[in-house]
Amino acid sequence: MVRRLAALTLLMMLAVSATARAAEDVTPPQAPKRPVTLTALYGTYVTIQALDVVSTHRAIANGAQERNALMRGGSVGTMIAVKAASGAATIFFAERMWKKNRVGAVIVMAALNGASAAIVARNQRNARR
Repeated sequence: MVRRLAALTLLMMLAVSATARAAEDVTPPQAPKRPVTLTALYGTYVTIQALDVVSTHRAIANGAQERNALMRGGSVGTMIAVKAASGAATIFFAERMWKKNRVGAVIVMAALNGASAAIVARNQRNARR
C-alpha cells in the first residue's frame, strides 16, 4: 500500500510538472510564477493528510494508541478539523516563505511530505497488527 502510494504520488508530481512545462513553453516570459512543483507538493500534502486521518482511524480501531495529544480521544471529525487547520497553516506559511526563498519553500514542503508519508506508513503497519 505504501509503495503504491509513493509511486502514485511520484507519478502525479511528474505528470503535473510535465504538463506545466509544456504550457510554459507556449506563454511569453512574465514575472516569476509559483513553481508547479510547489503546487504539486501542496496537493500531495493535502492527500497525505487525508490518508493520515484514515490510517490513524484504522490503527486505533485495531488497538493502537494515539500519541499525538491533540488527536487523543477525539472523533474522526476532530481529526479532520485539526488536520485541515494545520494543513492550511502549513500551506499559508510555505506561500509566505516562497516569496522570500523559493527553493527553501519547495524543500520544506518536500520534507513535510516525506515525514507525513512516513507517519502514514507507520499507521498502516499498526492497522495490520
